[in-house]
Amino acid sequence: MIPTTSDILETMTDGFIALDSEGTVTYFNRQAEHILHYDRDEILECTLTDVLPEEVSTVLAECIAATISTQQTQTVTLEYPGLQRWLKFQLYPKAPGVLMYFSDVTDDVRSQAIREQVQSALRQQVNEHTRRLEQLNEKLLYDSMHDALTGLPNRSFFMDCLQKAINRTFLQEPFTVLFLDFDRFKRINDSLGHVLGDELLIALAQRLRQFIPPEGIMARLGGDEFIFLLNANSSAVTAELLADKISKALLQPFFIRGREIYMTASIGILIASEGYERAGDVLRDVDLAMYQAKANGKARYAFFDENMREQIITQVTLESDLRLAIERKHIQVFYQPIIDLYEDKLAGFEALARWQHPERGFVSPTKFIPIAEESDIILDIDNWVFQQACQQLQAWRQQNPASASLSVSLNVSSKQFSRAGFGAQVEHILKTHELSPSSVNIEMTERVVMDDTFGVQKNLTFLNDLGVHLHIDDFGTGYSSLSYLHKFPAHSIKIDRSFVDVMMERHETLELVRTLITMAHTLGLQVVAEGVESREQLNVLKELGCRYVQGYFFSKPMTSDEAYHYIQRYQKPRLAQENLITVDN
Repeated sequence: MIPTTSDILETMTDGFIALDSEGTVTYFNRQAEHILHYDRDEILECTLTDVLPEEVSTVLAECIAATISTQQTQTVTLEYPGLQRWLKFQLYPKAPGVLMYFSDVTDDVRSQAIREQVQSALRQQVNEHTRRLEQLNEKLLYDSMHDALTGLPNRSFFMDCLQKAINRTFLQEPFTVLFLDFDRFKRINDSLGHVLGDELLIALAQRLRQFIPPEGIMARLGGDEFIFLLNANSSAVTAELLADKISKALLQPFFIRGREIYMTASIGILIASEGYERAGDVLRDVDLAMYQAKANGKARYAFFDENMREQIITQVTLESDLRLAIERKHIQVFYQPIIDLYEDKLAGFEALARWQHPERGFVSPTKFIPIAEESDIILDIDNWVFQQACQQLQAWRQQNPASASLSVSLNVSSKQFSRAGFGAQVEHILKTHELSPSSVNIEMTERVVMDDTFGVQKNLTFLNDLGVHLHIDDFGTGYSSLSYLHKFPAHSIKIDRSFVDVMMERHETLELVRTLITMAHTLGLQVVAEGVESREQLNVLKELGCRYVQGYFFSKPMTSDEAYHYIQRYQKPRLAQENLITVDN
């Protein structure tokens, strides 16, 4: 799985702004909001001159122009008026504009000032206080380069060592960096408190110390991020062995204040021989590798390669385009029919989001839905599809009275169910379009079933009491257990197409489908099979007692106009003509 923008840009420690060739802001991440004290809604579609102080925007405008004209990276450190902070900006050319990373380097600037003050004091009072001031200077230098919590070297110290390692690559001395981020550490802080979290970090640092290699260093960058710099001429094999040792060491639990806590880490690995000039670039790339490890399933490691950077840039652009598509209503709703095999009729449609990009053409949902899922964009898409599908269903009913029994199935992100008032929002939409709750099926993944938080359960109970039908989508591919399914207010399960695709070739899959259908019926649930593409699949599912089916055998997803024509031709599924397939009783 490719790391998403939300995983990378929204959690990175640097601020990030994307600008087009006119200097207009097209993307603004969460860290940029935090550092500059702007909401992204205030700055998107504006130029930096419109929103930043003149002292800063003037210099940045010159750097942007230079970056575009020379196609070379520009770096500048500026004092930001009002914030009393120093910011380091790095501008990279990326047609048709500029990608700008920036970070707060105030601590580095202040540390340098402190060192200069101490050195000046030493020069002024060398005869009287030489020994005392030298000791003070050493302590200040140590404190400025070490983490107060763990005693490990800090970010400043590490970046200095990393820069020296980069300089040695010109002497054919490659180096290796391992970047560790502990999985789900934020949950520890949020649930058990920061005091316990700090104690856990101390314990983690102590356990990791045993893996510091000769002539190498380990540092804490901040939060739950730790980093290793291996000695010169270390190899990929050496890095893998170290990553394996760390992962095995973390299998043993930590005992903090009477609690037994298990931790895992995602590890990014970068082997650098040449091509780097700045420590920040190395840190950026090994950070990408770490997020790739997280995307691959956490508790593992991944090596950096150049494609990761291009993939991130592509996703940044795609997310920006997706936000514009929402604003400009370029997201369309398509409809795929659902057939009732028991009553031999059209039961309804599943509403599906489709994106026709003005330049890229059709963008597959497999590309844009994951990006939307990792950000709040999915909430806007869900709301848009919900409104459009309900409006369309009411329009069909007015155009054709025979459509009165049709329902519409809507995929809803797991994020929606944790939002306060989601159930009330659904009720409002249904009232607005004069639809009964039973005419709407809300489809959710097994992840929602397993989420036992109060907010999720409150929304599910509300929707069930309202009369909305709740369907568990892609059933059998997730982690839900019978105990959860038994208490969950579901009306139907959907058998994932991955089972339907191979059940004719694999006996064990066919038996699994049979078991799922039997189990559902035992629990009083209906069954919908998706991905039906052949007569053989249809006949088998009917024999197994599956009542509802959908798939290309009946129709691909259609526009609303095409769906209305389908309704007119399909009062009963006599589908031999005009691309409609007969369903035998």
